Amino acid sequence: MKSFLLSTSIACTLLIAAGLQQLQAQACSVSNITVKLNSASTSGGTCQVNIDLSWDQTNNNGNKFTNVHLWTTGAYPNPALTYSNPPTAGQLTNALGTIVINNPTSANPGLNANYPPATSVTILPASGVQKVVVGSGAYRFTIKGIQIVLPNACNVSTTIKADIWSSNSASDNGVQCFTTGNSFVANDPVVNGTILCNTPRQFVVNISSLTNFSQQATYTVYSDLFPFGTLDASDPVVYTSGTITIPASGSGTYSSGPVSFTSNSNSNLWVRVQITGNSFSTTALLTNTCAPLPITLLSFTAQRQNNSGVLLKWETSSEQNNSGFDLQRKTGNGSFTSVAFIPSAARNGNSNSNISYQYLDQNNSSETTQYRLAQTDFDGRQSFSPIVLVRGLAASGLDVTLYPNPSPDGNVTVVFSNSDRKDIQLTDGNGRIIKMQAGISTNRYMLNGLRTGLYFLKITQPSTGESKTEKIMVR
Repeated sequence: MKSFLLSTSIACTLLIAAGLQQLQAQACSVSNITVKLNSASTSGGTCQVNIDLSWDQTNNNGNKFTNVHLWTTGAYPNPALTYSNPPTAGQLTNALGTIVINNPTSANPGLNANYPPATSVTILPASGVQKVVVGSGAYRFTIKGIQIVLPNACNVSTTIKADIWSSNSASDNGVQCFTTGNSFVANDPVVNGTILCNTPRQFVVNISSLTNFSQQATYTVYSDLFPFGTLDASDPVVYTSGTITIPASGSGTYSSGPVSFTSNSNSNLWVRVQITGNSFSTTALLTNTCAPLPITLLSFTAQRQNNSGVLLKWETSSEQNNSGFDLQRKTGNGSFTSVAFIPSAARNGNSNSNISYQYLDQNNSSETTQYRLAQTDFDGRQSFSPIVLVRGLAASGLDVTLYPNPSPDGNVTVVFSNSDRKDIQLTDGNGRIIKMQAGISTNRYMLNGLRTGLYFLKITQPSTGESKTEKIMVR
């Protein structure tokens, strides 16, 4: 009888312990999954890919390990694993492989050479792990250079599912939190591009797909700032697209055409593509091989102060060999003329810190005025800033400048006279709507990839209902 009671007590204790372990395993907070395709090559009917995989995760302070298991969709466990205990070697038989991050809560986490709960499990080769803070208790992890062999050729889009779980155990034998079925595609869409060494700098983004249908998407371009090589919350936005269409496989490639940017013009650029309906995004890093520009212009604005004055403000984040700025203006159909020369505030024309400038121009013109800066080196060479507009005393807030117009390459810059909220609608010569964008609150907007023909751009100010239509020609 005593033996029976003892056995029963032990069994109950084990059941309670197992129940507590299962109750303690909670959902890991994982979000913002992105994948960067470094390379892909077909070999023997399989696709060997090299990717960087990133995600945001809120870690428990006691986490000793974070484990990532990858499967193709067809091989993913059904039903999904419950993570009452760490997955066994048998449960991971059909997985593409596993990645184990050790000490994820430390400043410098590393990659484990094996999976502690079952050392026979396949570990995917990777070159390293990087971690940056994105919020209180939240971090962005990037595992770089993961080598995966996909079961299909590289011209086939292959969906991968990831389970991510963390452990507070020094031997990785307990589950603190887990998340299952996080989907991404390693080889689709394919994103690349170039940075053009013009002044101002320009970029071109190209996006192609392996799917047999077209897809709607948006993309955002960021400056790659420290820590370099990782897209995180500290990287400032350079450009945000409207909705674009990525053609189906075999039907061509989306191309942005040249798009100008002035902030952090000497940096590399990240491109992040979000396809409508996807739970993940795809990134690519565009390398800037251009010789450094003499200045990096963070901002340039013009604002009418009264009936006789316009305040011009600009800020630089770096200057090299900069003599100063020739402030120029143009009214109506005239040419640009010099208003004033403002010497560089940087010592000997060189600085790596932010410097602010301003100038009050006496301007009582009734017409819209265009302003630009002609940055001038000590050796006399000049480079020009983007154009900003300020409306005249008799002008409307809907006044715009379109350039170049006619456009030789299908790309047109729209510069508004102020930053008040506006809606636009672009139609072709047959009245078909080509593009719509609501709530534009900057004074500059890009129209890219227009085909040869006649277009009409309607600008509406929602606050007043006032609208205006401009004609655009693409040769």
